[in-house]
Amino acid sequence: MGENSNSKPPAEHQFKNGHAGGPGRPKKPRTLRAALRRELFSNGGKLAKEVIEVLYQKAIDGNISAMRLILDHSKPDQPRR
Repeated sequence: MGENSNSKPPAEHQFKNGHAGGPGRPKKPRTLRAALRRELFSNGGKLAKEVIEVLYQKAIDGNISAMRLILDHSKPDQPRR
């Protein structure tokens, strides 16, 4: 940079047109929920349909956890008070 430490760098090394000042904020890590949702509903939701079919079959076969999951997610949302 020269003898004076307070001097500016040459113009060709200063800010260039079309470039932002820095890299910006780091991206948030993707959550497991978001990754699962993206995977389930990619390819037209094919995997989601397969998972639902397996879940229904388990409920039919008597799996209480599968029954509860289906019932909990099939009832309409309760209005907030």
